[in-house]
Amino acid sequence: MNLNFAKKTIMVSLTAIAGSVLLFSCAKNVDTSSTSNSALAGNIIGGQAADATFEKTNGVVGLVILSKKPGVDLQGKPNMSEAICTGSLIGKRTVLTAAHCLMDPGLTQVIAIFNLNIDDASAQKTFIRGARATPNENFSPSGQGGSFVEGQPWNDIAIVQLSSDAPADFQLTQLPTEQDLQVLKAGSDILLAGYGVTTPIVNQEKTVKGKKVITPVADVSNTAGILRFVTTKVLVATKDNKEIEIDQFGGTLGACHGDSGGPAFIKNAAGTFSIIGVTSRGTDMNGNCDKQNVYTNVYGQLDWIKANM
Repeated sequence: MNLNFAKKTIMVSLTAIAGSVLLFSCAKNVDTSSTSNSALAGNIIGGQAADATFEKTNGVVGLVILSKKPGVDLQGKPNMSEAICTGSLIGKRTVLTAAHCLMDPGLTQVIAIFNLNIDDASAQKTFIRGARATPNENFSPSGQGGSFVEGQPWNDIAIVQLSSDAPADFQLTQLPTEQDLQVLKAGSDILLAGYGVTTPIVNQEKTVKGKKVITPVADVSNTAGILRFVTTKVLVATKDNKEIEIDQFGGTLGACHGDSGGPAFIKNAAGTFSIIGVTSRGTDMNGNCDKQNVYTNVYGQLDWIKANM
């Protein structure tokens, strides 16, 4: 999938519309670059806003996905939709994200945002348009709400090649090693990051004329598009090194809409973070974020990643 774009530094406002993509609750900023996962877990209730050190040290990137929709607006221009995903900078022009973020048939642009707040109109931010988007050719979703225990892995992973280099002060996200994989166990701490919403209940079920109807719940938190992080627990460590199941603690800790494609980090032997997972999906049939989440295991995708960088 080829996308024709270029790099600029701008002051813009991008409306955060989180579609069917995977949250962080808000608290004070902290520097997590040299803090243990256990310490983070002790200091977090639902998650907190990241600072620039966390963002740049770990290469976390915001992604705005623009898609063309049927029809035209009042000015006769094509209708467009905008969604937020999250990505990880694994090469100076390479962002790792989720395949489902790139599957809209009307996809026209992917824009990487290098800023803590995608929608901050007062901030000078760098954005780089994507040049090529490559979802895993074996991406195979088995339906909303499907736990990986119940079906085949989705291979929900993708790469976006940027049209120019990322800012020089952004470090690359560390890819996992076999040694890192040994740390990944049920019950171990795992740190999630993303630009998603902070409200776990995004849809509500109603009965209208005897039929079940799912309607969206308005997001009053105004936090979609702000980078946050949270530490939670691994529920199931691996399925053929393809997927990881993460505990959402009833919707009090974890990921939600807008965090899709974002990283799950583990602390490696050097005391820094390695990316072990990419946010794939929740398991609630109504699309809410109060049940466990599923992450693509990055270690199990290393051959594909290296072949497509």
